[in-house]
Amino acid sequence: MTIKVIVEFQAKPGARPALAGVLKGISATHGPGIPGFLGSVVHEVVDSPDALVEIAEWDSATSRRPPSRRQWHPACTHLSSSW
Repeated sequence: MTIKVIVEFQAKPGARPALAGVLKGISATHGPGIPGFLGSVVHEVVDSPDALVEIAEWDSATSRRPPSRRQWHPACTHLSSSW
């Protein structure tokens, strides 16, 4: 049974487009190498100019054990206040 993981990010003011690009790049670059990862989509939050929501799909709850997001891309700490 597949699962969806929903993560909300709060970008630093004005950094939402850059953070969205980093998140999409992480998924495209590292996602195919992570067993059980089926993909993710990044969405802008309409009523919050700096918020993003990522919805990732995994083949099972057991598979969803990726490394820390901080290990994936250090730029995220400079773009997101919620990282």
